[in-house]
Amino acid sequence: MIMTRRRAHRVLFDDLVLQIDPRKVDWYASPPLDALHIKTKALHSHKLGRVLSMIIRAPYELLVYPGNWDLHGHHFTEHRTYTKMLDLYQHRDNFRESKLYQHALEVLQEQGSFNHKSHVAHTVEELDELFEKVYMELIRSMEQHGYIRERSADLCRVMISRDGKLMKTQRGKHRFSTAHIVGAPVVPVLVFRIHRKWLKQVDGGFRGRKLDNLRAALRELESRYS
Repeated sequence: MIMTRRRAHRVLFDDLVLQIDPRKVDWYASPPLDALHIKTKALHSHKLGRVLSMIIRAPYELLVYPGNWDLHGHHFTEHRTYTKMLDLYQHRDNFRESKLYQHALEVLQEQGSFNHKSHVAHTVEELDELFEKVYMELIRSMEQHGYIRERSADLCRVMISRDGKLMKTQRGKHRFSTAHIVGAPVVPVLVFRIHRKWLKQVDGGFRGRKLDNLRAALRELESRYS
Protein backbone atom coordinates (compact mmCIF):
# COMPACT_ATOMS: atom_id res chain seq x y z
CA MET A 1 0.00 0.00 0.00
CA ILE A 2 1.48 3.34 -1.08
CA MET A 3 1.20 5.78 1.82
CA THR A 4 1.60 9.47 1.12
CA ARG A 5 2.11 11.84 4.00
CA ARG A 6 -1.34 13.36 3.45
CA ARG A 7 -3.05 9.97 3.57
CA ALA A 8 -0.99 8.95 6.59
CA HIS A 9 -2.13 12.04 8.47
CA ARG A 10 -5.75 11.04 7.86
CA VAL A 11 -5.11 7.50 9.13
CA LEU A 12 -2.90 8.31 12.12
CA PHE A 13 -4.31 11.72 13.09
CA ASP A 14 -2.27 13.00 16.05
CA ASP A 15 -0.11 9.87 16.33
CA LEU A 16 2.46 11.46 14.04
CA VAL A 17 2.79 14.46 16.38
CA LEU A 18 5.29 13.71 19.15
CA GLN A 19 5.86 15.80 22.27
CA ILE A 20 9.62 15.64 22.81
CA ASP A 21 12.53 17.23 24.64
CA PRO A 22 14.45 19.08 21.88
CA ARG A 23 17.78 18.56 23.66
CA LYS A 24 17.50 14.81 23.08
CA VAL A 25 17.57 15.22 19.29
CA ASP A 26 21.22 15.06 18.26
CA TRP A 27 21.09 14.62 14.49
CA TYR A 28 20.01 16.57 11.44
CA ALA A 29 19.48 15.29 7.90
CA SER A 30 17.89 16.61 4.73
CA PRO A 31 14.89 14.58 3.55
CA PRO A 32 15.46 12.38 0.49
CA LEU A 33 14.77 14.15 -2.81
CA ASP A 34 14.72 17.54 -1.05
CA ALA A 35 16.91 19.18 -3.70
CA LEU A 36 14.62 17.84 -6.45
CA HIS A 37 11.58 19.10 -4.56
CA ILE A 38 13.03 22.60 -4.39
CA LYS A 39 13.99 22.66 -8.07
CA THR A 40 10.52 21.60 -9.25
CA LYS A 41 8.95 24.66 -7.59
CA ALA A 42 10.17 26.65 -10.58
CA LEU A 43 7.80 24.66 -12.81
CA HIS A 44 4.65 25.78 -11.00
CA SER A 45 4.14 28.90 -13.12
CA HIS A 46 3.06 26.81 -16.14
CA LYS A 47 0.17 24.35 -16.37
CA LEU A 48 2.26 21.63 -18.03
CA GLY A 49 5.04 22.39 -15.59
CA ARG A 50 2.70 21.78 -12.65
CA VAL A 51 1.75 18.39 -14.07
CA LEU A 52 5.41 17.44 -14.58
CA SER A 53 6.20 18.71 -11.09
CA MET A 54 3.52 16.47 -9.56
CA ILE A 55 4.95 13.44 -11.37
CA ILE A 56 8.55 14.21 -10.44
CA ARG A 57 7.71 15.03 -6.84
CA ALA A 58 5.50 11.99 -6.21
CA PRO A 59 8.22 10.02 -4.36
CA TYR A 60 8.89 13.09 -2.17
CA GLU A 61 5.31 12.90 -0.86
CA LEU A 62 5.77 9.39 0.55
CA LEU A 63 5.84 8.98 4.34
CA VAL A 64 7.86 5.75 4.26
CA TYR A 65 11.05 5.88 2.23
CA PRO A 66 14.04 3.53 1.76
CA GLY A 67 17.63 4.43 0.98
CA ASN A 68 20.62 5.81 2.88
CA TRP A 69 19.32 9.31 3.57
CA ASP A 70 19.55 8.64 7.31
CA LEU A 71 23.26 7.79 7.05
CA HIS A 72 24.23 11.22 5.72
CA GLY A 73 23.28 13.37 8.69
CA HIS A 74 25.39 15.45 11.03
CA HIS A 75 25.11 16.71 14.58
CA PHE A 76 22.24 19.16 14.86
CA THR A 77 24.35 21.56 16.92
CA GLU A 78 26.72 21.85 13.93
CA HIS A 79 23.97 23.01 11.57
CA ARG A 80 24.44 26.61 10.43
CA THR A 81 21.00 27.67 11.68
CA TYR A 82 21.78 26.34 15.15
CA THR A 83 25.21 28.00 15.34
CA LYS A 84 23.74 31.33 14.19
CA MET A 85 20.93 31.19 16.73
CA LEU A 86 23.36 30.20 19.48
CA ASP A 87 25.57 33.19 18.64
CA LEU A 88 22.51 35.45 18.60
CA TYR A 89 21.45 34.12 21.99
CA GLN A 90 24.91 34.78 23.39
CA HIS A 91 24.62 38.38 22.12
CA ARG A 92 20.98 38.82 23.15
CA ASP A 93 21.87 41.93 25.21
CA ASN A 94 23.11 43.57 21.98
CA PHE A 95 21.97 41.60 18.94
CA ARG A 96 23.80 43.97 16.58
CA GLU A 97 27.06 42.29 17.60
CA SER A 98 25.84 38.85 16.51
CA LYS A 99 27.04 37.14 13.34
CA LEU A 100 23.46 36.75 12.13
CA TYR A 101 22.84 40.50 12.35
CA GLN A 102 26.16 41.32 10.70
CA HIS A 103 25.33 38.96 7.84
CA ALA A 104 21.86 40.48 7.48
CA LEU A 105 23.38 43.96 7.44
CA GLU A 106 25.80 42.95 4.67
CA VAL A 107 22.93 41.54 2.59
CA LEU A 108 20.94 44.72 3.14
CA GLN A 109 23.83 46.93 2.05
CA GLU A 110 24.67 44.79 -1.00
CA GLN A 111 21.17 43.94 -2.25
CA GLY A 112 19.06 46.77 -0.85
CA SER A 113 16.91 44.52 1.32
CA PHE A 114 17.00 41.60 3.74
CA ASN A 115 14.28 38.95 3.80
CA HIS A 116 13.29 36.46 6.47
CA LYS A 117 10.20 34.53 5.40
CA SER A 118 7.45 37.15 5.05
CA HIS A 119 9.48 39.89 6.76
CA VAL A 120 11.43 42.38 4.66
CA ALA A 121 13.78 45.17 5.73
CA HIS A 122 14.94 47.95 3.39
CA THR A 123 16.69 50.16 5.94
CA VAL A 124 18.87 49.65 9.01
CA GLU A 125 15.97 50.83 11.17
CA GLU A 126 13.68 48.24 9.59
CA LEU A 127 16.36 45.58 10.04
CA ASP A 128 16.62 46.41 13.75
CA GLU A 129 12.85 46.19 14.04
CA LEU A 130 12.83 42.85 12.20
CA PHE A 131 15.42 41.39 14.56
CA GLU A 132 13.62 42.72 17.60
CA LYS A 133 10.17 41.45 16.61
CA VAL A 134 11.17 38.17 14.97
CA TYR A 135 14.35 36.82 16.53
CA MET A 136 14.57 38.47 19.94
CA GLU A 137 10.87 38.05 20.67
CA LEU A 138 11.23 34.36 19.82
CA ILE A 139 14.10 33.99 22.28
CA ARG A 140 12.35 35.91 25.06
CA SER A 141 9.07 34.05 24.59
CA MET A 142 10.79 30.68 24.54
CA GLU A 143 12.74 31.50 27.70
CA GLN A 144 9.68 32.71 29.60
CA HIS A 145 6.92 30.45 28.35
CA GLY A 146 8.57 27.53 26.59
CA TYR A 147 7.48 26.48 23.11
CA ILE A 148 4.07 27.91 22.19
CA ARG A 149 2.44 26.30 19.19
CA GLU A 150 0.99 29.00 16.96
CA ARG A 151 -2.01 28.15 14.85
CA SER A 152 -0.46 29.67 11.74
CA ALA A 153 2.94 28.01 12.12
CA ASP A 154 3.88 24.62 10.71
CA LEU A 155 5.09 22.06 13.20
CA CYS A 156 8.81 21.43 13.38
CA ARG A 157 9.60 18.29 11.38
CA VAL A 158 11.57 15.18 12.27
CA MET A 159 12.38 11.93 10.50
CA ILE A 160 12.78 8.42 11.91
CA SER A 161 15.96 6.60 10.87
CA ARG A 162 16.36 2.88 10.25
CA ASP A 163 17.43 2.35 13.88
CA GLY A 164 14.61 4.40 15.38
CA LYS A 165 16.54 7.61 15.88
CA LEU A 166 14.80 10.97 15.55
CA MET A 167 16.54 13.30 13.13
CA LYS A 168 15.65 16.97 12.76
CA THR A 169 14.99 18.09 9.21
CA GLN A 170 13.81 21.21 7.37
CA ARG A 171 10.86 23.30 8.63
CA GLY A 172 11.13 24.96 12.01
CA LYS A 173 14.92 25.01 12.31
CA HIS A 174 14.99 28.47 13.95
CA ARG A 175 12.25 27.58 16.43
CA PHE A 176 13.71 24.16 17.22
CA SER A 177 17.23 25.58 17.59
CA THR A 178 15.98 28.25 19.98
CA ALA A 179 14.06 25.70 22.04
CA HIS A 180 17.20 23.54 22.18
CA ILE A 181 19.39 26.49 23.23
CA VAL A 182 17.15 27.95 25.95
CA GLY A 183 16.18 24.53 27.30
CA ALA A 184 12.46 24.50 26.50
CA PRO A 185 11.20 21.25 28.05
CA VAL A 186 8.74 20.17 25.34
CA VAL A 187 8.36 20.81 21.61
CA PRO A 188 5.66 19.23 19.42
CA VAL A 189 7.16 17.78 16.25
CA LEU A 190 5.63 16.17 13.17
CA VAL A 191 7.02 12.89 11.84
CA PHE A 192 7.73 13.83 8.23
CA ARG A 193 9.56 10.72 7.02
CA ILE A 194 9.95 7.14 8.27
CA HIS A 195 12.67 4.77 7.11
CA ARG A 196 11.26 1.60 5.60
CA LYS A 197 13.62 -0.58 7.67
CA TRP A 198 12.36 0.88 10.95
CA LEU A 199 8.75 0.30 9.92
CA LYS A 200 9.59 -3.33 9.15
CA GLN A 201 11.53 -3.66 12.41
CA VAL A 202 8.51 -2.64 14.49
CA ASP A 203 6.21 -4.74 12.25
CA GLY A 204 4.25 -1.61 11.49
CA GLY A 205 1.86 -0.69 8.73
CA PHE A 206 -1.34 1.21 8.06
CA ARG A 207 -4.04 -1.40 8.59
CA GLY A 208 -5.22 -3.67 11.39
CA ARG A 209 -2.62 -5.13 13.73
CA LYS A 210 0.28 -3.48 11.90
CA LEU A 211 -1.33 -0.08 12.39
CA ASP A 212 -1.62 -0.80 16.11
CA ASN A 213 2.06 -1.78 16.14
CA LEU A 214 3.04 1.47 14.44
CA ARG A 215 1.03 3.54 16.91
CA ALA A 216 2.66 1.72 19.82
CA ALA A 217 6.13 2.22 18.32
CA LEU A 218 5.50 5.95 17.88
CA ARG A 219 4.39 6.26 21.51
CA GLU A 220 7.49 4.36 22.66
CA LEU A 221 9.64 6.69 20.59
CA GLU A 222 7.92 9.72 22.10
CA SER A 223 8.53 8.34 25.61
CA ARG A 224 12.21 7.79 24.82
CA TYR A 225 12.64 11.37 23.63
CA SER A 226 10.56 13.06 26.33
